[in-house]
Amino acid sequence: MKDLYDTWKANRTVLELFDFVFNDNGYLCEEFFESCWAGSQVIDCCSIFRPTYVMLRGRCFRLMDGYNQTDVDETDKLSIHFNDVQGKLPGRKNIPQMVMYIGDSYPEVGIYPRVYLNYHDWNRVRFVQKRYSMLHDNPECTMAELNKVDPLNCTLPYFKGMLPYVHDIPTCHPSVVVEDYDRITSTSIEDYHCRRACERVENLNQMITSPDYSRSIHYAFRVETSFTDLEYEHYTEMRLTTFPGFISELGGQSGLFVGCSVMTIVQLGLWIVTLCAAFCRAVYLRYFSLPLAIRTGN
Repeated sequence: MKDLYDTWKANRTVLELFDFVFNDNGYLCEEFFESCWAGSQVIDCCSIFRPTYVMLRGRCFRLMDGYNQTDVDETDKLSIHFNDVQGKLPGRKNIPQMVMYIGDSYPEVGIYPRVYLNYHDWNRVRFVQKRYSMLHDNPECTMAELNKVDPLNCTLPYFKGMLPYVHDIPTCHPSVVVEDYDRITSTSIEDYHCRRACERVENLNQMITSPDYSRSIHYAFRVETSFTDLEYEHYTEMRLTTFPGFISELGGQSGLFVGCSVMTIVQLGLWIVTLCAAFCRAVYLRYFSLPLAIRTGN
């Protein structure tokens, strides 16, 4: 297979062959999308979607960062109809499916989370966004960017120009990726010790699907998406200690036995101070008050 690839590639670089396959001979946006709506308004699908690449999956179309939902739920939901784009290789026997990957504002699109769209099914996806801002010194999270290029020390063609830290990294030969494919697609996480980002956004989704019983179906796949409300949940970790909270924590840490708390220790201290004051007064009155009075009188 490597020899066949090298023969086909000829004098072209890996990037040039990649551009030839996906950009010159790949699916066009107009072939992929059938129609789009924002609420009841018809919009041009190719004006809000741009081609991108999903890790280990290939070319997809991604919603632009500048597209925003302007009203709640059904009022401004994004409805998309897709065409059934036939593959270049004949002999497809299974019912086609489409995969929708749920990403964030970062350029990389991971293979999870994702949802599957079935042929001629109605799919409704609602999102809820949660943002997390944890303390930067929290050992359970990290602020460091993961710029990982080992163990192959090369990158995939579609990351060139997308990720700045691979600008000077060579492009992997396809045979290198194929030989390492089983390892990088393994679901085992025993050898991974990753921490989440201290600043992160998570888009949770709820999906409802049902067969479409319309009499005239002019699309292959259909999905309707929206955020339920124009708001998000923001969880912030902070250091906050009040005086009652401090007393409560100190009491819990200073408990010597059941029933003993910091207030018990305070009361014991006050009782000792009162007892010492009474003892000092008695000594003063007995031994020092009379001589001082006599000297004052003389």
